[in-house]
Amino acid sequence: MADAEAVNGVAAGSIEAINGVAKASIQAINGAGLPASGASLWCIVGEDGAVATAAGSDLNAWTGYVSALMGPATQDYNTVAYGEDGSGGPMWIAVNSNNNRDIRWNADPTAGIDSWGNKNPTSSMYGATWSDGVWLAVGGNGEVWRSTSGSGSWSEIDLSGVTGWSGSDAIREVVGDGAGSFMFAQGMNVFLSTDAGETWARVVDLAGVSYINATGYTGCSMSYTASRWCVLLRKSGQSRAYHAAASDTSTWTASTAGGSTATGQLIVSTSGNVRMAAANGVVIIASENDISRSTDGGQDWTKYNASHPADGALPRGSVRDIATDGSGTWICVHDTGRVSISTNEGLAWTEQTGNNASTGDRQRLSFPFNGTNIENLESIAANVLLPL
Repeated sequence: MADAEAVNGVAAGSIEAINGVAKASIQAINGAGLPASGASLWCIVGEDGAVATAAGSDLNAWTGYVSALMGPATQDYNTVAYGEDGSGGPMWIAVNSNNNRDIRWNADPTAGIDSWGNKNPTSSMYGATWSDGVWLAVGGNGEVWRSTSGSGSWSEIDLSGVTGWSGSDAIREVVGDGAGSFMFAQGMNVFLSTDAGETWARVVDLAGVSYINATGYTGCSMSYTASRWCVLLRKSGQSRAYHAAASDTSTWTASTAGGSTATGQLIVSTSGNVRMAAANGVVIIASENDISRSTDGGQDWTKYNASHPADGALPRGSVRDIATDGSGTWICVHDTGRVSISTNEGLAWTEQTGNNASTGDRQRLSFPFNGTNIENLESIAANVLLPL
């Protein structure tokens, strides 16, 4: 299917919605798809308030600083996300879980150490996302915070009456569909909002006999692409994925894992961070230096690991996050300042080589450039509107 270049004279890359339908939810117009235009800016956040940015045109040219609001060696970012402010301008949100437990915002992360504003929620914050004009941040004690601007005004959503919700368990991640619906997993329960995050209901308990028929798993990451939700759960030695069509979120199906190096019970490594990202039907899970890749929205997976480096495994271990801009470019961030880049939909990876530490290792980001401060990199995002 060929991609449309413009609709009514508007370039495809500039289209946000057609007749009220978000671009991300439009599959085709008269048989022509809408291509992703890619990112012009990427942002990484890490431990000790580290922030790094690079233009999409040169992912080997990162610059970095330590946010003054975060303070060196005191607070660590967990997630960074991109979206819009209340007027349609650019907005970046980063959250952290220690010390002040902040939600932080910035219209331009390249502006330097004094450019971040902050909000102090009650509990630790772990995840954030923007979709269809709404920001959500999630964290410890089952907290969900909501904003329509990203800056200044955030309110906590009361979930106390929602079946299955726990006021003592963390929520790690939240995703949106670009059309007013959001979803998160807490423990083995999956919750859905269809009114832009204002009210919530449980859609499935994956501990039930119709699903895993076990306990102890925790929902650690989610994705939405190609009109399909996917949730990844894990516990010691095990990982499972389930998926549901957007048209029927009451029916969840166990994902399969094909190929010689994967099983349905161990889709990725279960040690370290486990994160997933999605665009144009492709979903990739990154954990340690394992990659599991799906091309059908999370229904079936193929796993690549260190013993098969030519088949898509990451060049480094201890991966902490993965992101894509929908144009075929995917980036993973790792411990000790490492960055892995794929420009072919996650089928092959190389390390960035442009920004070096004073140690002479050009594959490690330093804060600032050419300095001695090497940080673990926690999260990455691109300036494209999700979902893709």
